[in-house]
Amino acid sequence: MNALAMDGFVQALTQKTLNNEVDWKSLIELRETTEGSNRALYYTVFETEFHSVLFLKSFYCFLPSSGYVYLINETFESGYDGSVISGINIYIQKDASSKVYKLIVDQGQIYRLENAILDSRTNEDEEIQTFIDSFFDN
Repeated sequence: MNALAMDGFVQALTQKTLNNEVDWKSLIELRETTEGSNRALYYTVFETEFHSVLFLKSFYCFLPSSGYVYLINETFESGYDGSVISGINIYIQKDASSKVYKLIVDQGQIYRLENAILDSRTNEDEEIQTFIDSFFDN
């Protein structure tokens, strides 16, 4: 796969996120995914003693023209020497019956996307807080 195409995709996704054109949700909503409902995602986020996922710091969105994008904050530990690798990875999936593919992109691109997602979620949090505040004011 063309690395420039993957970088371009993430850049465009970041811009669409900043423009509030993409609705990101917390991956915690998919924590109960079963092997029967989405086998590939189930095994991507499956936690073991050597793999853990920070669900509250991971996100997903659905792009109507393409499928699902997952931004997963995960940690891998080597069973051989105990070394630990933590980071955020981006995965794509056409639909629940398709494979999940990891995109290999510059880590800076992933962090820019994460920051755009966190910005958009901050706006949602402010709207929720305003709603709750108005409830209590009445």
